[in-house]
Amino acid sequence: MAMSVFTLPHADFTGQGLPTLFPFVERADLEFSYDFRARADRLECIDGDRAALVPYRNDIVAGVYEVDPSIILPASSGDGIRIELGCLLTDYECPTIPIDGSMQFSVLVVGGFSGVEFPADKISGSTPSNVNFLDFGSGGGPNSVILNDHSNGDVGARIDAAAINVGSEKSSLAQKVFMILTFDGSNWTVHNKTLGTIVTRSNAELGITEALEPLTTQSTTLAIGHYSAANTSQAKFPDMYQLAMWRRVLNDSEITAQYVLSKAAQPNLDL
Repeated sequence: MAMSVFTLPHADFTGQGLPTLFPFVERADLEFSYDFRARADRLECIDGDRAALVPYRNDIVAGVYEVDPSIILPASSGDGIRIELGCLLTDYECPTIPIDGSMQFSVLVVGGFSGVEFPADKISGSTPSNVNFLDFGSGGGPNSVILNDHSNGDVGARIDAAAINVGSEKSSLAQKVFMILTFDGSNWTVHNKTLGTIVTRSNAELGITEALEPLTTQSTTLAIGHYSAANTSQAKFPDMYQLAMWRRVLNDSEITAQYVLSKAAQPNLDL
């Protein structure tokens, strides 16, 4: 009797706690990858190229900024994490982003606003209006790049701007999304598979004429969540499920393949 053998690329059946199928496409091109499903080492970079994320409590009112794992709570019954009153710091230095094509990348976010309101007695300077998914050194202002979710319903990227200028509007504030931001040196594109939108803006359309410099007075590395010491404008609590960055622009078929993997990893989310 003939037997068929099927090979699953990146499969792992060792039972060591990681998902059995590697949940990201194009593994060789990953800068970092984090999958926040319940396991003991959920803050570890699962492709092994970067250090684990470090949780910091950031309580401006109390004058506290210190490592504190208790800011991490389970989201969606353990399918993801909630970051409350703090941030996760990567070991990836905030880069200067040139516009000559020498630096190209793709960034995946699966996440959204937790629905948990920020404590009124912890507000400092500004009422929280943004969920910070990943900040390349905006400093909470119109600098560099930040992927976020605004309380007006917009979700996407702020490119050298004080408001989302490459993105779409969600159907509800609590909606979780799958989105990938790509940059090829000239064009910024947000692919939001949950909303079924693709939005592209060129450097010229965004008024960008020179390399984007990060503001590193708050953090010298990429940050997720509320890291600003100046105010709480970026402090809405995020629910995070996946986060990854590739060192090149993913094509449409690769983005679709990643969407399939992310949906399989998060069957309880309406992505």
